[in-house]
Amino acid sequence: MLAVSRIVVGGLLCALLGSAGLGQTPPRTADQLIAQFRKAHQSRAIASMLGLVCWGTAEPEMHRSVEHTIAADFGLVIKRISLQRLAANETLEYTQHGVTYRPTLRPMGRLQVEFLPQPGTEQQQRSTTYLVGVKDGVYFLLTAAPVTR
Repeated sequence: MLAVSRIVVGGLLCALLGSAGLGQTPPRTADQLIAQFRKAHQSRAIASMLGLVCWGTAEPEMHRSVEHTIAADFGLVIKRISLQRLAANETLEYTQHGVTYRPTLRPMGRLQVEFLPQPGTEQQQRSTTYLVGVKDGVYFLLTAAPVTR
């Protein structure tokens, strides 16, 4: 029951607060989403970053995975952030262990976050991407959630 409560609360927060959590204006343009993402990353504000995500019915393991990805990037310096179009034939639904997953909103693009190489390492270009969707005029980062049929 606790897992269901978390999922419902996450979905309600996405619907009611917009994004960016409490105290921040929800991003209504791609540029605002990019600016809020950059600011949260630079200040290592995990709650603000997680507030940009539309969780829908994402499972707790997906929450942990997204949080881990965000936290792992905090040690990197952003070089560039851009919104890329999705390929016309791109498949964004997948099945794992018999459960089908798809994005929490209809994706309209992909946020590409490119990082500077870390000094003293052999690291080449590194980047992280997030699907982006819009709900009620608010831009969100997306994650995957189980499909209910």
